[in-house]
Amino acid sequence: MRSFFSLLPLLIISSITQADWKVDKNSIGSSIAPVDIAIIRNGLGDSFALYRISKGGEVWAKFNLSEDISEPADWNNPPMLRIDDNKPISLSRQKDLQLMGVAVDAYKSQQNQVEFLIWHGNETEGLSDTLLQILEGDELVVRYFLSSGHYKESSFPLADAEATISRALDISNKTNRTIQQKTTTFEEFVLLEIKQCLQQTESSNTCLKRIKDCRNKADRDITQFNTCYR
Repeated sequence: MRSFFSLLPLLIISSITQADWKVDKNSIGSSIAPVDIAIIRNGLGDSFALYRISKGGEVWAKFNLSEDISEPADWNNPPMLRIDDNKPISLSRQKDLQLMGVAVDAYKSQQNQVEFLIWHGNETEGLSDTLLQILEGDELVVRYFLSSGHYKESSFPLADAEATISRALDISNKTNRTIQQKTTTFEEFVLLEIKQCLQQTESSNTCLKRIKDCRNKADRDITQFNTCYR
């Protein structure tokens, strides 16, 4: 498999056989009614799925490992994604937001699976970069870390998956796929403010509360956030 990153521990290769995406019905979390899930399983028995938590709601991804694994995954070290030759996507931001106690649900794990937020789901603001890459890509590689410090990679084909994923997520063909950079930038901006706040040990609780309040009032607009927070 091609080089993914150059300065990480020993790679343990995970290969795949060809598989197809399909739409399943499944219950998610505390949801009573089953939701549509776009899911694919590879030759190792690993699976990757995309689903909305509710109609018009957030879109999450779920990466599930086969039961037949030799050592447990370390989900405290967030996985990384790469679609084709695009820049690798670290899930550390989702985990950071989850741990900072600012009412941002973005990352959760248990035993052989990890779930993470990849799109807020508001079609008027366009798709996230990650979801757009998945819809337009040919191959998804998930790099996950093991308790030993090593890592594995699991691959999933994306070619011809767009129609199936769009149907499961109920994404309209009219959805703007280019304008959500503003939203992504806003989330990264707020995360930077949170990290700076955490350096202020004596007043971190105060500034975290202000960040949370201003984030909720800013409607994902950096200017509005700054007006409130500064």
